[in-house]
Amino acid sequence: METYQFTEQEEKILSNFFNPDQTLKTFPAKESKKLIILKKIKESFKENCRYSESEVNTLLEKVYPDYVEIRRALIDYKMLFRTDDCRTYWLNPEN
Repeated sequence: METYQFTEQEEKILSNFFNPDQTLKTFPAKESKKLIILKKIKESFKENCRYSESEVNTLLEKVYPDYVEIRRALIDYKMLFRTDDCRTYWLNPEN
């Protein structure tokens, strides 16, 4: 999977929402901005790698205190998949 190349406008949005240490200031309500933020966050995950729920939570908690909201959004936007029992997570290989 290649890293997504953000446009200049997307980079500006990222700089408005992320602190210099790459933590998220706020999670936007507007869907277009939310998608850009989620694309950036999903870069924290490795392709073809399986994660436990606690591993996902640990990765996301480094980015934003409400990691559950981020995890749910990644799943809702089909950037991240999980098993029915919510024990195993992985990146959507087509996204």
